[in-house]
Order: sequence, then C-alpha cells, then structure tokens
Amino acid sequence: MHTYMKITLFAGMLIGFLLFFTSCDDNDPSFLNQDRIYTSYELYYNGNADKTYARATFKLENKYGTLLKLGDISSIIFKINDSIPLMHLDYLNEYGYYEKERSEFWYNSGMFYFTNEEETQYVNNIHVNVATFPETIDTIVQGKSWELSWDAQQSIALEENESISLTFTGIEHGDVHTFHQFEEGSESIIISRDETSELEPGTYTLFLDRRYQPELTQKASAGGTITGRYRPANRTVVVVEE
Repeated sequence: MHTYMKITLFAGMLIGFLLFFTSCDDNDPSFLNQDRIYTSYELYYNGNADKTYARATFKLENKYGTLLKLGDISSIIFKINDSIPLMHLDYLNEYGYYEKERSEFWYNSGMFYFTNEEETQYVNNIHVNVATFPETIDTIVQGKSWELSWDAQQSIALEENESISLTFTGIEHGDVHTFHQFEEGSESIIISRDETSELEPGTYTLFLDRRYQPELTQKASAGGTITGRYRPANRTVVVVEE
C-alpha cells in the first residue's frame, strides 16, 4: 500500500511537471526568446470606410510564422505627436493582430512603440502618402494599352520604397487582376495591350493602394516590416471589346 502511494504521488508530480513545460511552448511570448518575434506594423487609411487604422502583427520567426499574442509585460503603442495621448492598440482575437482605428484621414504619420517581455523597446516611424483616382476614368478597350494617372495632395511621383497596386475585380464575372508600379518617380500606371486583352468585357471595381515600405530602423533579429498605405474610395471602370 505504501509503495502504491509513492508511485501515485510520483506519477502525479510527473504529469504536473510535463503539463507545466508543455504550456511553456515556443508560441507563448512569455517564455520564448524575444529575438524570435517577427513584427509587422501598418498605418492604413481606407477611403471606403473613411477610417485610419494603426495595426501591429506579431509572428514566430518570420512572416509565415504562427501568430502571437503578446505577454503581460509586453505592449504595443502608436504615437502621433506629443500633443496627442498615446494610443494602446487593442488585440483583435478574430484576426490575430492589434489595432486602433480613428475616423477620417486623421493622421498621416506616427511612431510605433513595441516593448517586449524583456522590456526592450523598439521605435519605428512611418508615414502615408496620398494617391486618389482622377475625376474621370477612361473606358478600357481590349487589346489597347490603358493608363491611369493618380492625384495626390503633395507628392504625386512615387518616392523611394514606394509602390502602387491597382486591382480589377469583375462585378459580373468575379475575375481578379492586379497590376503594380514600382518605378521611383512614376506618376501613373500603364496596363499593356497584352494585359488588357486578358480582361473580360464588363464593369470592374477598382482598388488603388499606395504603399510606403521602408526598412525597420529598430527590430529584433527575426526582423519585420512597416507599411504606410493609402486606399481611396473604390471606383469602377468599363472594359469593352475592340
């Protein structure tokens, strides 16, 4: 009987020991090496909702890694300037990232402050450059090149580390085509005649995104990204046969 009690006690201790170390897995920021946290920050204006979002996503090792929720000591804050209170980003469990939103194009620049479990702080600046659709959008003719020039409040031309993407989503047939402009100094995006030939006739919804993606100035060994993105309200365009 005495031996049985010892075995039972040992088994219970062993199970508790294993459960403790199982809970301290690599996906728990409270226990993992803080240098393994990959950080992604984004300051994003969406003209369809007329809202500005400050977002932060944390992953294990790299951009393809497991999503992480920060530990109790860690924090993620977005700061615009000294006259506006700090904004602590809220964790959105359904999406797996942190976010704070404000109405309208309320701020076009700011700083992300990330403090990890070791109380090491990383500060990174970002800004958003505007790009809007022109007042009139020309009809696209299949087999002929088509050019879209965007408008802007300040810098129209793409700067270093900037790009423009233009996505066509067919309203009737659901086809999706995305085109990109990466050339510094560009003020328009040109869809070649071969590319317009691939567009089915009909009406498309247009999504325009201007992205500024510089290198992080402060980061852990795992690295990360930072993006300033502006999306004006969607427009439509008609594609016709030649």
